[in-house]
Amino acid sequence: MNVEQLKVETGEDANSAELAAAKMQEQVQQAEIQVTRLRENLALIAGVSVDDVTLGAKNWTVKLQLPAIALPDLMIADGAVAPASSRNLDLIVWASDRIGLPLGMTGPPRTGPWQGML
Repeated sequence: MNVEQLKVETGEDANSAELAAAKMQEQVQQAEIQVTRLRENLALIAGVSVDDVTLGAKNWTVKLQLPAIALPDLMIADGAVAPASSRNLDLIVWASDRIGLPLGMTGPPRTGPWQGML
């Protein structure tokens, strides 16, 4: 975008017009920088090149959807999440919150007093 303002004045009015034009040009440059940064950030988040990101619609919303991939294994020992799996549990809960789908568990049949409670 290129903005030019021409005003033929002398004295105070000429200085005011020059300052207004300089301020307008600075605002345009700042807007261009913000758009460039936004495109770069969206490209990074989406995993595409900046050239694949197009901005132009007003009042738009960005929604990123997690890819449907297998969740990590969760180890249960003595009726509790094994310490080695605690980070996996955090990831599973995070993913479940974002995709809004129910979770299920599979594994070998339980034996003992907890049998049938899974």
